[in-house]
Amino acid sequence: MDYMISAPVATLPYQILAYYPFWNGYLRFSKRRTFSVLFLMFLFKCACFYFLAPEIVPARLLDFLFGLIHLTVFLYLVRLHLGVVLFVYFFLLAYLGLNRGIASFLQAQFVDLTDAGVYGCANGLLHLAVVAATVPFLLKLFKQTCHEIVDTKEEYIISHFWIIPALTLVTSFVYSIRMTPEMARSLPFLLSRLFLFLGTLVEYMLLIRLLQAARRQALLEAETKNNRLLADMHKEQYALLLKRIEETRRARHDLRQHLVLIQRYLEDGDKDALREYIRIYGQSIPEPADMFLYCGNYAVDTIMRFYLTQAKDEGIQVEVSLPLPKQLPIPESDVCVLLGNLLENALSACRRLEPSQNRYIRVHGLFTPPYALSFTVDNSFYPQSQIPRSSDVQDYDHPGLGLGLSSVRATAARFGGTARFERMDTEFRASVLLFGKGEI
Repeated sequence: MDYMISAPVATLPYQILAYYPFWNGYLRFSKRRTFSVLFLMFLFKCACFYFLAPEIVPARLLDFLFGLIHLTVFLYLVRLHLGVVLFVYFFLLAYLGLNRGIASFLQAQFVDLTDAGVYGCANGLLHLAVVAATVPFLLKLFKQTCHEIVDTKEEYIISHFWIIPALTLVTSFVYSIRMTPEMARSLPFLLSRLFLFLGTLVEYMLLIRLLQAARRQALLEAETKNNRLLADMHKEQYALLLKRIEETRRARHDLRQHLVLIQRYLEDGDKDALREYIRIYGQSIPEPADMFLYCGNYAVDTIMRFYLTQAKDEGIQVEVSLPLPKQLPIPESDVCVLLGNLLENALSACRRLEPSQNRYIRVHGLFTPPYALSFTVDNSFYPQSQIPRSSDVQDYDHPGLGLGLSSVRATAARFGGTARFERMDTEFRASVLLFGKGEI
């Protein structure tokens, strides 16, 4: 019974922690289905330890085999770069090793270790107590840093950084492969586990620093790209303005000629000819062009026309709801950059689909007085079954989405808001909340 309870229960928290960074938008299946798979694995592990350990299969070997099973399932369920998944998995295994070492050390100080050793019920309860005491720190660390890892575009860094925690685990495993009560009771044993984990933790923090530096560089590139976009739009609007001025000048010149002819008809009293001329002239006046006025703000209308006109021309369905005021609580340049990144990503994703498929872009915005501004952009996306195993959200607008997401997230953070991205089976959803300042 010791074996059936201790090992599965002691490893259950790490299963949950392993999926925590990827819970929103990075799982192959829905959250409910993923949880069902994890629960079935937990029951299966309990049954194996009850029937097989230790008479048929040594408990340590069985634990090692389940570690490989958990890794295989983890790699399948999380749809991110292989290096990202391996790094998080090995980091948590190092954390597991530390907690199990602390539990064994404490148990050895007060009672004799049983034959079950680290798989005894008492050790399992101590293990859970250590986890309960240390997991708030880990959750806080993950909450602050996980987005740096899962959204990174620095493939070389993330492809190789997982090797160090893996080597740490191998060292720990070799050192304790034949652990005895005397070893568990010794202070060097505890210190070795502690320093091995601290080394992995330092590596984790160094990785975050490297990724943050790379992210800052990416943001600078994104800002340059956005400035070019704004310059192109201003150039387009300037050309359109010059065209309108020229058309107005020609219209005024032509109007003078029409007025001269109308005056002649009036002087001659030829009302029938005048009536026919006015009828023909009225038919020659072109209908006003559809300017696609999406809201009351000129800058937002400009950015929307720039992208959605392309979408409509390519047969992509467009749905827009933007009940925004003429004056926004957020600087127009920031709003344009944010919407530009979201619309560019959406348009790029739709272009990857066949014209015969259901291609759409839905844009919704809302102003909540006095200062809150929110946007959602949903678009059709690759069916998940068509996405290669190595793909992730950063590949969705290859090669530019990583910069776009970083820019959107940075803009939201600068205005005290949030940015959330979710990839469903056939849809990508982006939602952003911003808070402005000052009177509207």
